[in-house]
Amino acid sequence: MFKKETVDLGYPFGVVEVPEGWELVEMDACCSSSDHHSHPYCDPLWGERVAKGGGIVVAGPTLDPVSGWKAVVAFPPEGVEDELVEAIKASRSLPATDWEDDELQDAAFAALGDALRAAQLDGLEGLREKARGAYHYLRLMEAILKIASSRDDENLFKFLEAVYEIYVTDHKSGVRG
Repeated sequence: MFKKETVDLGYPFGVVEVPEGWELVEMDACCSSSDHHSHPYCDPLWGERVAKGGGIVVAGPTLDPVSGWKAVVAFPPEGVEDELVEAIKASRSLPATDWEDDELQDAAFAALGDALRAAQLDGLEGLREKARGAYHYLRLMEAILKIASSRDDENLFKFLEAVYEIYVTDHKSGVRG
């Protein structure tokens, strides 16, 4: 969909794919830690500069023992508003999650993967159906949390197990839905 060119950046980045006509910039970056206190090689604000400029990371971040954390970022030519620029803006408009929590990160990636597969199979209608299912799931989880909040921890599992069995039986038997 997007025209790319292959560029060999040499050590430590190697060969990368770059959107055709975009400007490559090697910039200071940082490690993935949430706390960069006493990390002299980290520039924790680098991501904000990438996002503000509409860039995408094509290599790194990687640690250069001499100059610190480095990344190579491709920035669109000034005034370009193509589909890739629109995709970058759309991606960055999605709500962020707590990237320190691997389960939330996996859930976010799974949601995007599900959306991609639904769109591939059934287009926008498939995506609508997937979103409707996710909305229902979220509402149900919030209701379960509300019910569970009124219980003590000792009996929580047994209580929710009973709620589950009744819910499933009701739906399978036609009592509900």
